[in-house]
Amino acid sequence: MADHRLNDQRVGDGVPLVQALLARLVADQDAALEELLADPDRVAWLGVLLTHVRVRDEAWVRIEPDRPEPYIILWREVLRRVETRYAAAPACLLAYAAFLAGDGGLANVALDRAEEADPDYTMAGLLRDVIQAGLPPAAARLRMTPEDLAEAWESKLPRKEDKQPKSRQNRKA
Repeated sequence: MADHRLNDQRVGDGVPLVQALLARLVADQDAALEELLADPDRVAWLGVLLTHVRVRDEAWVRIEPDRPEPYIILWREVLRRVETRYAAAPACLLAYAAFLAGDGGLANVALDRAEEADPDYTMAGLLRDVIQAGLPPAAARLRMTPEDLAEAWESKLPRKEDKQPKSRQNRKA
């Protein structure tokens, strides 16, 4: 039960934080970075929040393929500051942004860091396969919008009646 509450908290805190952070990054990159990086606890919390796939994917779909540079700077700085056990997600976000920018060297170094943190991290394997296959960055662009992502996750959530104990569901019948 405690794990379920932690997942809810990571999504509840993480999605709005990522949305606000990346909106601010686009509007004023220097101010957004200065604000985030001035608070080590906030960076550490972001690292924890990114361990939930929903939060990580929110950051992933918001990387602008035609303007990846601010995201490279952001995720590189976050990656420098998080503990190794929280490094896989920001490393993969950095790798994706770097690959979109045509910087395969940085993308591979970031993927090495992700795999060091978690050898089974699915996003790292996926990005590594794309790079090793020699696909161009345009082929790796996500075709999903933040709205598509929210809808996809919403459809995965159990309905309220599905969460009730079986004995309560049986009484309704």
